[in-house]
Amino acid sequence: MTTASDRPSNLLSAVSPKALFNALRLLFRGGAPIALLMLVILSLVHLLYLKDPTRSRIFRYLSVDYMIVLEQLKRATTVVRPDVVLIGDSSCLMDVDAQRLSAGLGRSAESLCTLAYVGPDGYAQLLSKLIERDASPRLVVVILNQAGFQRDASWDSWPAFVKNGGIFPAPRVQFPQSALDYIRLDLVERAVYRPLPGRYATYYGGDLQLSRYIATHRGSAVDPNTGMQPGSAVDYSMNQQFTQALASLAAVVRQIGAARVLLMISSAPDGTLTPESELQRAETAKRIAAILGLPENNILDTPASMPNAFFSTVTHLNRRGRQVLTGDVVKMIQQRLP
Repeated sequence: MTTASDRPSNLLSAVSPKALFNALRLLFRGGAPIALLMLVILSLVHLLYLKDPTRSRIFRYLSVDYMIVLEQLKRATTVVRPDVVLIGDSSCLMDVDAQRLSAGLGRSAESLCTLAYVGPDGYAQLLSKLIERDASPRLVVVILNQAGFQRDASWDSWPAFVKNGGIFPAPRVQFPQSALDYIRLDLVERAVYRPLPGRYATYYGGDLQLSRYIATHRGSAVDPNTGMQPGSAVDYSMNQQFTQALASLAAVVRQIGAARVLLMISSAPDGTLTPESELQRAETAKRIAAILGLPENNILDTPASMPNAFFSTVTHLNRRGRQVLTGDVVKMIQQRLP
């Protein structure tokens, strides 16, 4: 009878070198072709990655906000010269339907609206891309929400991102991670999707689907949220960073011609405007117009406030609200088109 002390203390000592060699040889013979095949596949995918490495790096490092800006950058360099261009922050993106505007005017309208982070300096860069390729519109509507009037220094990377054409500093991705990124980000998630947060996921799906929606709806999007809760009284005061950023936009306005540029301040939900803030809104609109070199009659008389039922959030209209506001904008600008 063999006792515990008689058993080999190490499994390998119980296996002869020859048997171990044969086992490893069989394992290598079976696994080597699979490993070689995987290496070949990853190498081929790496070559696909090298054709456009920026795309995979974008999906790896950037949020959906950047995807919106990238889509509008792309459109600024590709759209046929429109009659009307909308430019501004996310209230511009969500509150005015460029497709409905185009149909109502019987003229081509395109939205290049982005986010408040991008600011007037970034909006100027987008308009400049139209001018540079001789696609300057007949009419520009600048749409601004008070949420962007208190500009923060941390937003400065956004206009720089636009100026650099969406190219951003990021660590280089080496093989085989490059191939794995391409498979995950450009193939698998393109076929499935990376869901957006909350109701955006229900309405759009993923970030690629949102980009495609913007591309196929003349640059406009929808805020699908519901149940907007009224906020405190809105503040239309501007800080120095915002007024300084307006100087870049003013330079582009001079290139286009002040007569062809209109200014619109986004509407606020009912109950968020006091008589003082409504007066402040009007004075701020005049001040912005003056900085941009626009006559006061180029400020669109859109409503200072709209019913709460028309809002998805404090800063964005819902689908019903944007339909109503777009109809108003059609009436206000149809006689101003040259």
